[in-house]
Amino acid sequence: MIQNVLKLMLVVFVFCGFNMQAQTTTVSGTITDASDGAPLPGVNVVVKGTTTGVSSDFDGNYSIEVSGSDVVLQFSFLGYTSREVAVGSDTTIDVALEPSAESLDEVVVTALGVSREKKALGYSVTELQSDEFDKVKGANVANSLVGKIAGVNINESGGLGSGSRITIRGNNSITGDNQALIVVDGVPINADGADSGGSVYSSTVTGGGISDINPDDIESISVLKGPNASALYGSRAANGVILITTKVGTRDKGLGISVNSNLVAGKHMFLPDYQNVYGQGTNGEPYQDLNAMGGSSWGKIMDGSDQLYYTGEQRPYTSQSGNIDDFFQTAFQSINTLGLSKGGENYSTRFSYTNNSTTSVLPGSNLLSHNFNIRSVIDLTDKLKFDGKATYFTQELNNRVNLGSEGVLAYVYNMPRNVSIRDLKKYQMDNPSNYDIPAGINDYDVISYAGKGKSLGNPYWIQEH
Repeated sequence: MIQNVLKLMLVVFVFCGFNMQAQTTTVSGTITDASDGAPLPGVNVVVKGTTTGVSSDFDGNYSIEVSGSDVVLQFSFLGYTSREVAVGSDTTIDVALEPSAESLDEVVVTALGVSREKKALGYSVTELQSDEFDKVKGANVANSLVGKIAGVNINESGGLGSGSRITIRGNNSITGDNQALIVVDGVPINADGADSGGSVYSSTVTGGGISDINPDDIESISVLKGPNASALYGSRAANGVILITTKVGTRDKGLGISVNSNLVAGKHMFLPDYQNVYGQGTNGEPYQDLNAMGGSSWGKIMDGSDQLYYTGEQRPYTSQSGNIDDFFQTAFQSINTLGLSKGGENYSTRFSYTNNSTTSVLPGSNLLSHNFNIRSVIDLTDKLKFDGKATYFTQELNNRVNLGSEGVLAYVYNMPRNVSIRDLKKYQMDNPSNYDIPAGINDYDVISYAGKGKSLGNPYWIQEH
């Protein structure tokens, strides 16, 4: 009896073993991009409800063992919509994954251009896509980032064509450089001219660095904060990194053409508050001597009486409340870009040309630049690709603005309250030899609001010369 039971149990176990062996099969296939058919390496293939899984190879191929007839395979990859496929009796399953913009929302470009999931990082990284900062373009990309990234302070220095000072999480040094390192497509570049200045009496801020980068060529900007994020770039990145990734051409067949035009008009935001009671003069009285005339407004109350004007004429002694506001003009900026893109299965090329014509709110100051950029990416093998880029950039800047007490605004803001700014547009003397020119004055023919022959500073002459 016992022997019969043991024989029966043995038969049952053997039968179950053959049954289980029969239900274990190998499923294989190829995973591709649904948009262009390119193979996708590194795709996760997991048996749903288990921890069993594999990854596709460099050619997009995979192979996985499954057991049962109701098995479901899950296919997932960064930047693509996940798919689930029931195996059934199939042993070959090819899958095409659709790109997903939504799944890229939390993917950022980190040091050395590596894309990582934001939630998987142990440090702070903030990324902006191109459409977040180039809707209203500026001549300087850095100024387009103002107010968009927490912990990043951007100060625009000087006037048209000047650089910007970028600091992340405040200053780290009292005497050293506190600016963030700028890295473009993995290559560090010099900081812009925000710390340049020239002499004490002729302070200017030049451009360069990030201010020379064409906004239309930028795909994304990542800000690496703290030493952990920027450690791979060494000591130069101690103040953080602004990581710029430029655009590449698409691999669609045919020629892609894009045209982008941007026109912006600007005006000064506000001016100091001025008194409009006392006019040009000293010790409570208007000037009576043209050669002794100064630029201060310590005269008497402006009562409309005829008094000596800086041109030597007698003019009504009245307030010119708009004499500062009228000096500024409406600034216009026109940026136009033409982009050409060509690609194929194993390569992509993008060429762009951008011209920028900008005028300042200060008369006589304008900028004209041309930017040519070409970038090609070629897949040499499955594991090796060539990425090359060349940029040619020219810029013509007329009448760069000086800063500080020697700058033009020092003479505009201190203008006497009874002087009309419109009168200063004529700043050349008709007959300078007819006037008593004080000793030491070289610009004999300059008319300033302090009287003929005194080069106290006619703002229009300063801007033009």
